[in-house]
Amino acid sequence: MDTDKKISRNKEWRIGQRIMCVVMKMVVTNLKNILVSRGIKQKWLANEAKVDPTTLSKLVRGKATPTLEVAFRIAKVLNMRIDELWFYEDDEKSPH
Repeated sequence: MDTDKKISRNKEWRIGQRIMCVVMKMVVTNLKNILVSRGIKQKWLANEAKVDPTTLSKLVRGKATPTLEVAFRIAKVLNMRIDELWFYEDDEKSPH
């Protein structure tokens, strides 16, 4: 790979990382509180929702945001709406 392509690819990666950081700061999750209050283990939820346990751990800790498909699967298993599990930080103050 020539140097110009490598520099371009690195620049695109850094821009993508910055965008992801902004999105992650805006999205808040209630998943941990819900699991604790219901006595649900992450391992069980990962199995039922067909989500990799490592991915679920990141979602619970707010270190990642789910794809729409994963969000729907988790919400379905928990019998909840997606907006009860994840919401934008600006919505935090508004009642659900």
